[in-house]
Amino acid sequence: MKRTSEAAFETAIEAVLLGEGYTRVEARAFDCERAIFPDEALAFIRTMQPEVWKKLESLHGKPTGARVLEWLRKWLVVHGTLATPGHGFKGFGKTTRFAGAPKERRAALITAAVTGQIPLEEMTG
Repeated sequence: MKRTSEAAFETAIEAVLLGEGYTRVEARAFDCERAIFPDEALAFIRTMQPEVWKKLESLHGKPTGARVLEWLRKWLVVHGTLATPGHGFKGFGKTTRFAGAPKERRAALITAAVTGQIPLEEMTG
């Protein structure tokens, strides 16, 4: 009997996800310290919360992205990955919400978007 490998299993899962319209993000883009894909997370927040992002940029200027990622990391540590998509996270008096999706799908969509598994256009479309 032929044994299956974890690599073959991963390849099969990836093929299904890519066939469903998900996108691939290179593993080297993953930030191990924060446990997220920072560029994908920031792009998602900018797209989903443009007004909040503009206000944050007017307050913080160039380091806005770094500060938002730090707030998100701290919030996830304290509140967890299950509560954050439903309630958003706060920093400097602003709440960044993960709006635009039915409540029951937010956690899955946020996880997929932050990990780069779905195009942002699908989230905002």
